Amino acid sequence: MGYKELQNLFKEIAQKAALDKDYRELCLKDSRAAIRLLAGQDAEILEHIVFLEEEGACPQEGPFFVLPPYIKKSWLLGQEKE
Repeated sequence: MGYKELQNLFKEIAQKAALDKDYRELCLKDSRAAIRLLAGQDAEILEHIVFLEEEGACPQEGPFFVLPPYIKKSWLLGQEKE
């Protein structure tokens, strides 16, 4: 996977993790499965990448990616005016 494709993949991961709670939990539990879900089963998967919450502890070594804050659907739709 080239640089541009990798950038686009991580943009897609960030967007999905910000809006989809189940996908976000998958990122935090099994990064390989989360990456493979969006990149496809044949994609070469980055080894040992760790997804973290903003306030999560930094791993001692290896690549990591901090997920953007989770956006609840109610925040996107706004509150109904009375």
